[in-house]
Amino acid sequence: MNKKNDLDLENLDQIMDLVGELLINKSRLETLETFREEGKDVLSQLDRITAELHDKVMKVRMVSLTNIFQEFDEIIENNEKEINLVLEGQEIKVDRAMINKLADPLTNLLKSLTNNIEKEEIRKNMGKDRKGKVSVRAHKTGNEVIIEFEDDGKQINLDELEEKIVINNFVSKEELKKMSIEEKYNLLLKDNISAEKLLDDIDKKITEIKKAKEIIERLNGKLYLELSENQNFKIVITIPLKFAITEALMVKIDGDLFAIPLEMVSETKRISNSEIKKVKNKDVINYRENTIPLIDSYDFLDFKKQENESSDSEIEVVIVNSGKKSAALRVDELLNQQDIVVKSLGDLLSSTKNIAGATIIGDGEIALIMDVRDIA
Repeated sequence: MNKKNDLDLENLDQIMDLVGELLINKSRLETLETFREEGKDVLSQLDRITAELHDKVMKVRMVSLTNIFQEFDEIIENNEKEINLVLEGQEIKVDRAMINKLADPLTNLLKSLTNNIEKEEIRKNMGKDRKGKVSVRAHKTGNEVIIEFEDDGKQINLDELEEKIVINNFVSKEELKKMSIEEKYNLLLKDNISAEKLLDDIDKKITEIKKAKEIIERLNGKLYLELSENQNFKIVITIPLKFAITEALMVKIDGDLFAIPLEMVSETKRISNSEIKKVKNKDVINYRENTIPLIDSYDFLDFKKQENESSDSEIEVVIVNSGKKSAALRVDELLNQQDIVVKSLGDLLSSTKNIAGATIIGDGEIALIMDVRDIA
């Protein structure tokens, strides 16, 4: 992006911070008993102004993916191979700060995919089309944008992958048998697994995917591999539409407040203990004609469970979505929905399990934001 846009973004960031401070202080006023009784009209006006101001700032911050996708055309034009590039969803808008941070990893990812395309004579001998093909498709779902990369170059030999996984003791034969093809592919993206030891021919591609994954996860996004309709593996990237301010469900766990981003929440409900079943020694419940795992928030956050567990006949759960999967998260108490200002904690909680950041709520208390992307 040019210098003018960078300067604009710096000012927009400062305005967004001010909107966040306004939101926090509005929430604090709502908690004051005296003001809540006597200042209902003022609170109503303040709520409307804050919402409108946030909406206007976000409209200025939102830019289309064209800013990144137009660079993809140049990469293909400068490539010595003949490659057909399919682009979809360029018109989708995301936060300008997100665009700036995504440009390099996505561009490097595309370069890696084009390098993965075989040369014309090799493709001809393999019975493939003379021209290679790379597809980049974006679509919006809820408050997230999904970007998919797929190429028709060298693909993973599953038999070879399984053999080398076992040889290198990454996973046992017994565990491997229980895994789906997609789960086996996603082993390649684990931090403790080296692509070089598994796939000599496309290790550079996997290395570039892992680099992109690391950056995208720092943006509170997610990257994983899944099978395409052509039974090739494709790269799926999920990113939030916007930064800074979002809606969240507030819950209480072990006496502390936590926020769950609302775009990850399907619904909340109370279930009876009799509805909890066991499958392969793990708790599950039936939800909309499907069986989904029941995750205890204490286990999810690595909290020590109190020995005197509650004997209540019903429990509170949050149904959360992660990609195509759903899970029920058991919490101590369901509270309310509210707008929160997302604050990054940098390296402060980098080693803390399943925490994405923090927020300040109305009474000045800090609540941690739960990262439920890998819950299912």
